[in-house]
Amino acid sequence: MRNTIGSFLRNLYDTGERDRYRTRVERTANGSEVYISHRGAQEVYMDERRETTKWTSRPNDPGLEAEMLSRLMAALSGQDEQVRTAAAGTTPSAAGSGATPAPTAAPAAPARARMITTPGIAALEMDETFDRAWRQVGLALDRGGFSVEDRDRAAGLYYVRYVDPKYAGQEEPGYWARLFGNTSTPQAPVRYRVAVKGADGKSTVSVQTSTGGPDVGENGQRIVALLLKELR
Repeated sequence: MRNTIGSFLRNLYDTGERDRYRTRVERTANGSEVYISHRGAQEVYMDERRETTKWTSRPNDPGLEAEMLSRLMAALSGQDEQVRTAAAGTTPSAAGSGATPAPTAAPAAPARARMITTPGIAALEMDETFDRAWRQVGLALDRGGFSVEDRDRAAGLYYVRYVDPKYAGQEEPGYWARLFGNTSTPQAPVRYRVAVKGADGKSTVSVQTSTGGPDVGENGQRIVALLLKELR
């Protein structure tokens, strides 16, 4: 019904939600790894009369990420049903048996990432080896909306751009400013390095300046806090 009516009244129907997916392909010694991350937005009313709306971000949905990844796997392999069943963690016979397992309450898992409180550095520690920490940090950066300009796995470095939330949307001059010759970019994104170092089954993730020195400013702490939110 939506498709039929929407072709005539395209502007009168809207779900109030938007989803965006980022696909990253990373070459490894054994082939290539594909990562899919999700970011969502929803339209909310700003007044009681429901006349003014604003788009706000909503948390990433791991279920949507898994669904998109299974669809990509199915498209690449040509085995739709088998891939979907494997991605769902069931066998074909169990999926069609009609049996519903009784839900069980899983105990809360302990946090596997924590902030490092050493003064003068912005860093966190993960209970993961380097390989797993590298993958998880990459996904956390994708989900957090960072612009990853480059990466060096051998050195354990992600090269990212970050904009202070106070200046989000002000990175470039607007139309009227450009029209009257103002081409300055006072709030240009700042470049940082996110370094991942592994040792003894654990990994340390730190934020560095673009030149490789430790970042001691507020932005470094914000970046670590955003990563910690995704990595816990």
